[in-house]
Amino acid sequence: MPPDSVYAALFDGAPDAVLLIDDRGRYVDANPAAARLLGFRRDDLPGRPAATLVVDGDRLAKAEARFRTEGQWKGELELRRRDGSVVAVDAW
Repeated sequence: MPPDSVYAALFDGAPDAVLLIDDRGRYVDANPAAARLLGFRRDDLPGRPAATLVVDGDRLAKAEARFRTEGQWKGELELRRRDGSVVAVDAW
């Protein structure tokens, strides 16, 4: 199986929600579990700024700053679903 196919199978088949963010703070991909969790279509998420879904902008800014200086960050964030409800997620 080509590497891209392996990546797609793992990413798409993961039971946990996975959102990938670029260095500008924009979502570049989301797996089907993430789209279901947040109530969006998968293709609605790429290009969207993470700040539009993260409830606490200050917490997001601190997480981004720590990631830039230390190369890692792990913690909990609250994301706003399409219907306006909020879900807590572990992020890293």
